Amino acid sequence: MKLAILGPPGSGKSTQARRISRICGPAHIYAGELLRREAETSSPFAQRIRSHLDSGLLIPSEIVLYLIERELSRAHGGYILDGFPRTMEQALELEFVLRERREKLDAVISLSIADDEILKRLLARGRPDDTPEIIQKRIQLFHAETDPVLESYEREGILVEVSGAGSPAQVTDRILDAVRSKMQSRPAAA
Repeated sequence: MKLAILGPPGSGKSTQARRISRICGPAHIYAGELLRREAETSSPFAQRIRSHLDSGLLIPSEIVLYLIERELSRAHGGYILDGFPRTMEQALELEFVLRERREKLDAVISLSIADDEILKRLLARGRPDDTPEIIQKRIQLFHAETDPVLESYEREGILVEVSGAGSPAQVTDRILDAVRSKMQSRPAAA
């Protein structure tokens, strides 16, 4: 199983990726966590990552792709990309990387949730970079940068839209049902 889970900040991407990873076994590749871990190192990327995280801006694609590629090389038996790709540039770069690996995504899950619920969820988690202003900036960036990615995956026929509302278990069930249905409806390989 090779999936990507996309959605606005606070939509539950990471919760769902962890749950699906535990249930189905694919590696959970969380771009946000990879970036935060890398920011704590003395790598050449650390300072750039920290400054972008502190201001609520998207991290440059070349940094994110480097970290994702590193994790893909370690993933055996499938993976769930959590919050990646966020931009069309990242989607095209990921497509190139996957083509080189002779792989394709089985499905891209789009978690949808109302903006006011996002604000409530993110303020409740209490991270220092979760202020109302930065959250609003992240929501606007998500729509500006990621909506075209979702539209592209919809044209490819691999987008699965799922409501992020409800309990984590309910959302997981909806995702798994939708992915199973999507994979079963694929035409057989020639």
